[in-house]
Formats: sequence, structure tokens, C-alpha cells
Amino acid sequence: MKPKKIISTHNYSIGVRDSKIQKLCRELRIAREISGLTQLKLAEKIGKHRNVITKIETEGGNITLKTLFDIIEGGLGGKVEIKITLED
Repeated sequence: MKPKKIISTHNYSIGVRDSKIQKLCRELRIAREISGLTQLKLAEKIGKHRNVITKIETEGGNITLKTLFDIIEGGLGGKVEIKITLED
């Protein structure tokens, strides 16, 4: 099976956390569109209401890790990889 295209990789830091989260949420919208899913179809696939997807995509709001995993793995068929690097 051919690996799917990686849309982006992030290096998060505390000072830019909010803008990085907003960027991540915009990238979720792009991934959804590339997958050919409407907000409603994605929401149905993960057992959420459409307004949850809309809020995440438009407001870049408070997304839980569970919802992030649900969207990427359950809804879009992707894989979540999280890397934590502690600086000295």
C-alpha cells in the first residue's frame, strides 16, 4: 500500500502555540477537502455533530487530542505522529 502524502510537520513552541494550533486546524480542513469529504460526512464518520468540525476549521479552536485522533485516523484514514522535544 502506497503511503499517503504528509501535509505538514510542525515544530511547536509555547510562544507560538495558538497560531500553530490555528494552522493545524486549517490543515485539517485542507486534508478533509483533499479526501473529498464534506464537514457533515466527516462528522458522521467520527460520531460528532457537523458544528464540531465547523468550529475547529473556522475558529482554530480548542481541539482535544481525542478529537484530533478521531478526525485524522477515524475520519481521514491518516496517522497521527507527535514528537516532543525538550530544550536544555
